[in-house]
Amino acid sequence: MDRQIFRWIALFSLFVLPLVAQEEPRYDPLQDPDFLIEEPIGAPPAEVEETSFLTALANLLLVLVGLIALLLGAAYLVKKLRHQQFQGLNKTSEVMILERRSLSPKAALYLVEIKGERFLIGESPQGLVSFSKIDE
Repeated sequence: MDRQIFRWIALFSLFVLPLVAQEEPRYDPLQDPDFLIEEPIGAPPAEVEETSFLTALANLLLVLVGLIALLLGAAYLVKKLRHQQFQGLNKTSEVMILERRSLSPKAALYLVEIKGERFLIGESPQGLVSFSKIDE
C-alpha cells in the first residue's frame, strides 16, 4: 500500500505541479513588432502591469495551502479506504482480528478469532508469538 501512495505522489508531482507552477512567458522585445515603433512625443507612457510583493506572496501562500490541503485530503481518503478494505476482509474471512493494542511502535497484541476460537497473539520485530487460547 505504501508503494501505491508513493506512486500517486509521484504522478501528482509529474502532472499536477507543473500545471500549478507554470510561469507566464517572458517578454521578448525582438518578437514584438510594435516594439520598434516610436511613440509620439507627449503621449502618455504605456501602462506596465506590475505585481507587488504582497500579491506574489499571497499567491504563493494560497497555492501552498491548497497543496497541503490536497495532500491531507488524499492521506485521509487513503486511510479511510484502507480501513474499509480491512473491515471487508474481516467480515468475509474465517480469521477475524477482534482487537489490536499497540505496546510500542514495533510491538502489538492481537485478539484473533479463528473458526470460533479466540487466541491472544503478540507481534514484535522478532516475529509472532501465540500466547494463549482464550476460553469464553
